[in-house]
Amino acid sequence: MKSSAPAGQAEADLFFAWMLAMNIDVRAFPAGDEKAAQEALGEHPRPSHVRGLVQMLIEKVEADPARLQAVAAAARSRPGELARQGEPPQRLRPYLVAAALAGRGLAMIREEAAGHPLSGEARAERVTAGKKWRAVDGRKLAWVMRLPQIDPPFTEAQRWRDGCMMPPLTWRQRALRQVFPRRGVRDCCCYHRQDFHAIAAAVSAVHRQLRRGGLDGEDADEQRFRLLKETGLGEDERDTAMLLLDEDCGIHIWRPPGQRRWIYQDGRHRARALMDAGVRRILITATDDCRFRG
Repeated sequence: MKSSAPAGQAEADLFFAWMLAMNIDVRAFPAGDEKAAQEALGEHPRPSHVRGLVQMLIEKVEADPARLQAVAAAARSRPGELARQGEPPQRLRPYLVAAALAGRGLAMIREEAAGHPLSGEARAERVTAGKKWRAVDGRKLAWVMRLPQIDPPFTEAQRWRDGCMMPPLTWRQRALRQVFPRRGVRDCCCYHRQDFHAIAAAVSAVHRQLRRGGLDGEDADEQRFRLLKETGLGEDERDTAMLLLDEDCGIHIWRPPGQRRWIYQDGRHRARALMDAGVRRILITATDDCRFRG
């Protein structure tokens, strides 16, 4: 089956799948081993997180199997191209994870087409799992200025991807960004080239509309996708907003049992981009287990 999507659309689909793959931590596997990538994804400790990413990819391609096949094929071929260019192994692995996500999306679509209830069960399980671990006030609009420090900082091994984020950002620098925000975009990475002020405004507006509507599950997913299309954001910015709106993929901070310090579970790169831009507020998930002691 060949995709009818134009070349630009295919590249945008691949970029979104790559962003999803970068948003999930899987165990190390050989850079060129697609089967190992699939196994690593299957062993992830939060299956609901994986299912959420797959569902977002399906929504992105409008449940078109041909577009998913194109994503999988492009993601499989990209590591070989990058290896011939001398790129390090850590840059190759996310594309194989992206191919594995696309493969799971195809399987979900085929199950639905065959009349099996997999998709509905998966969504119900995802909602149930989310309610189990989420604090009552877990989803909220938070002040970016008060988000935790990014510690440990980004490592030298990640310089190829986010070297611009490696220098530490002090509390004083954060405060200055709030007073003198950056409105322009930069070309240094996929995060800094986006307008996070516009993204944050869209995320806040869509979140409020979804809360007023009282929607959940598939209805909320469809409404969120429709509302984001109406925001006027560019495609990459709309994709980032979609990640921030999803509970499994956005900024998630956690305070472990018996500790006072908050740490990041997900979203360190997006948090840093928000801090660099001087954005005031953003939607996060906060889980406070401080009262529990192991």
